[in-house]
Amino acid sequence: MTEEKGSIRSRYKRIRADLGPEQRSVLSTQLTEQAMSFLSKRSEITAVHLFLPIVRLHEVDTTLLAKRLFESGHKLFTSVTDFSAKEMKTVSLAPDMTWEADEMGIPVPSTLEWVEREDVI
Repeated sequence: MTEEKGSIRSRYKRIRADLGPEQRSVLSTQLTEQAMSFLSKRSEITAVHLFLPIVRLHEVDTTLLAKRLFESGHKLFTSVTDFSAKEMKTVSLAPDMTWEADEMGIPVPSTLEWVEREDVI
């Protein structure tokens, strides 16, 4: 029997909420190490598109990963929701960027540098 997407999403939201801050930090660090290990063996990957964590949803903290990726010379991108057009748009990230939460609590770079999806690679 397959579980519906909404049910799976709800289950994992509960699991994340049940983790304490220390556990979330350890898991976020482990994810960073695994991603950096993966990328160290794939020099052809020079650009990475990642999400920025919604704190109230206890999402994986990708800020350490972003810092490590910048240090290793990768180009970074994320998506920003254009609520009026009901679509996601790609933006370039910079190491010194600051963030602001949008109306949904999603971190958005304070300065947006729009990028065409084809130009990400």
